[in-house]
Amino acid sequence: MHIHEAILELHTGETAAQAAAWDNIGICLRDLGEYTKAMKAMEKATPLYRQLGDTYHEFIAERNIGEALIRIGRTEDGFACFERVQARILELKDGEKRVGVWLNLATGARRCGLFDLEYDSLMKAIEEDPDTDLLVAVQNRLLELNLRPLKQENTRGMSPRDEGSQSG
Repeated sequence: MHIHEAILELHTGETAAQAAAWDNIGICLRDLGEYTKAMKAMEKATPLYRQLGDTYHEFIAERNIGEALIRIGRTEDGFACFERVQARILELKDGEKRVGVWLNLATGARRCGLFDLEYDSLMKAIEEDPDTDLLVAVQNRLLELNLRPLKQENTRGMSPRDEGSQSG
């Protein structure tokens, strides 16, 4: 028996422990490449976080579901999860948590090869808190993204962001 399974058995009436256990099971399964199983675990965590009023972790679990959906080929459903999180992010009153969600969205986008979405999420994180402790890391990743060759279209058929006029 794994530690997360033990937590589920030992804390049957404790919603917070159950949510965290399902969340961590989902993360472990995702990291093992078991995306369908990861999605199912996250789908159990999400309503528990909602019941607790833990919007931050609800958003992270929802983003993880989106990543899993994209990884199993259900791209539109995955994008819908990302978009739901983006649409609700202002529900978080704590600016640091909003930055955390934007950075988490960027990480998920990067893992799925959605570099334009990663770029946009990193920019939102900087807009949210230009003085974030992670500013240097975010700026370095934005530089890497700016230096990579841009695709003509991403998986949703959108044109890449406008790079402005070219000189030379």
